[in-house]
Amino acid sequence: MSVPDHAASSFNDTDASFADVFIAWVDTGNGLAVNWLPLEPEELRPGGLARIGGERATHLIRALRAAAGMRLRVLVVGGRRGWGTVREVTAEFVEMQCECDEPPPPPGRVSLLLAMPRPKAARRLWSQLAAMGVRRIVVTGAARIEPSYLESRALDPAEIRRHLVEGLAQSGETRLPEVTVIRRFDRALEVVREMFAGQSTWVADPTRPPLPDPLPPGPAAAAIGPEGGWTAVELSHLEAAGFRGFGLGPRVLRTDTACVAAVALLADATGGAA
Repeated sequence: MSVPDHAASSFNDTDASFADVFIAWVDTGNGLAVNWLPLEPEELRPGGLARIGGERATHLIRALRAAAGMRLRVLVVGGRRGWGTVREVTAEFVEMQCECDEPPPPPGRVSLLLAMPRPKAARRLWSQLAAMGVRRIVVTGAARIEPSYLESRALDPAEIRRHLVEGLAQSGETRLPEVTVIRRFDRALEVVREMFAGQSTWVADPTRPPLPDPLPPGPAAAAIGPEGGWTAVELSHLEAAGFRGFGLGPRVLRTDTACVAAVALLADATGGAA
């Protein structure tokens, strides 16, 4: 697969697998649910009816033993969330009556410029970032990453979207992060200058002190390098673009760990959710 130099992701593949996110969406009796059943907008018919097929139906039938009257937590990707009540179960589908009248969590305020991690780590990371409500993710190359990472299936739009939706199902967020893949670092920097204009922008650098707290409220962004770190040249370009350095402590972290830590710290320092 060839990754385009600048390809924004409005991923709309409805055939993505949801099997990995099925734990339980069943009403626990106290208004809580372990996970959420994600629905695509086109799956909702007039009046709130939804017919669930494929792997999700198989899981509902075999693992959760779906039966008429069962209530499940549901969310509409890009929309609202609420409850669904099972009306009919067949060998091929589960039909539900859905009432999605609850708003999603408040919008996230943190975005990332991310040097492409190892593909296995990237697959883990997409769902975590979606669950945390990250707004935008710009994936790029860097001097210290293997060029093959940018040719990985982990950057396939359908693959990314599948993992992002897993994150929504985990957290109850309904907004998918906007993902942009820009292979060249210099081009990515040009794009984020405009994309993150007016935001508080930071670059993770182990030689720098911790993030100041508090920061002015509002959107923020962090640049997270590869496990080998940004080069001195890359850091100088980031700083010239307005990114200020901050440290995540004295230990060397994996890229996915550093991302989660940076998002949590920025969200907390700016006074709101990620």
